[in-house]
Amino acid sequence: MAKLALVLSGGGSRGSYEIGVWQALRELQIEPDIVTGTSVGALNGAMVVQGDFDVALAMWQQLETQMVFDVDSPEEGSSQEKTAAVLESFAREFFRQGGAGTSALEGILREYISEQRVRASDKQFGIVTVELPALKEKQMMLQDIPEGELHDYLLASAACFPAVQPHTIGETKYIDGGFADNLPAKLAQSCGADSYIVVDLEAVGKVDREFLGTLSNLRVIRSHWGLGNFLLFDTSVAAQNIRQGYLDTMRSFERYDGFAYTFEKESLSAVAEERLRHAFRLTDRLGVTGAERNSANRLLLVRLLRTLRRYAGERHLTPTAFLTSAAEIAARTLKVSPLTVYSDDAFHDAVFAAAENTPILLLAKQMVLAYEEGRAFPLIELLPLPAESLLASLYLAAVLSRRADHIEGK
Repeated sequence: MAKLALVLSGGGSRGSYEIGVWQALRELQIEPDIVTGTSVGALNGAMVVQGDFDVALAMWQQLETQMVFDVDSPEEGSSQEKTAAVLESFAREFFRQGGAGTSALEGILREYISEQRVRASDKQFGIVTVELPALKEKQMMLQDIPEGELHDYLLASAACFPAVQPHTIGETKYIDGGFADNLPAKLAQSCGADSYIVVDLEAVGKVDREFLGTLSNLRVIRSHWGLGNFLLFDTSVAAQNIRQGYLDTMRSFERYDGFAYTFEKESLSAVAEERLRHAFRLTDRLGVTGAERNSANRLLLVRLLRTLRRYAGERHLTPTAFLTSAAEIAARTLKVSPLTVYSDDAFHDAVFAAAENTPILLLAKQMVLAYEEGRAFPLIELLPLPAESLLASLYLAAVLSRRADHIEGK
């Protein structure tokens, strides 16, 4: 019988993203047969095996740094200020006692994770930790963990030394499993997995990406956006990460369109070819494309196409991928929120609202004016601009000129 593995990486506070992935998998009615995890992935994995999503969500919606580690954490201030203060507190605890204590985290695990319910599950469950002083990797399946010691081994897997003290079980000290395997797909394979959903938090830790490349039926889910400092637990950041994990997973399973932004299904592809034809009319008249290009303009075109292809991760862009890449680059440049499912019109409204009173929109309007008057545009002056900013201006210009053409019946 085929077995699906859910592999959860370590990453501290970034683990909130994995809860969003789980939310999407539940909605898609996808149930893993095997769950393996390292560090926070082990903690989340235990809750997946336990099967109580609402409990896991409630936990992550209230976690703050001082609730997880025995350190001081400011309640007020910007994210940067909080991060600086937390790192200072961890450094102080390291020099004072070899790392922060985890008694607070132990209390949370015992409150939210039921060893009895985890053991009663029909899912296979495995974690990774590392023994000291030999730095020996220790892969443990649930049946290998003595009764009554699940919470201890979860704490051992998540003992992120040197920020956190090693966790002692009996006579043995353990540190974070990320020192050996932060993305335990090998452990899942040893359990008989033949397909994999891997959640990569891209945190500090050892990952055998060459091995991952050998796996068939592999789906890797990772964020296109920053997930925050892994030591700073913040409820507002967690809410964003959960939403991002959900949207990234739904796009991965093609319930929505987009690369880093999320679009209603077919909302861009339905208009891609018509809009591209219009965009090329605009760029031909401006001199970016077309027979009248000079060497500087050809250089500019190469830069723009290379940026679009790199963003999409595709060498040959389809009309939809071309349009989506340009639209998303404009949105990222203008800091449009990625946490919404956009219709075509709603996306354009959000981009133009973000562009208001910016040099990017001013440049776009200058391009449109040159287009409407049928005159050359001094593209040579734009070569020093970042390709992303220029693409954003061209995208806005294409939308503006298309709207004007439709209004005037051109």
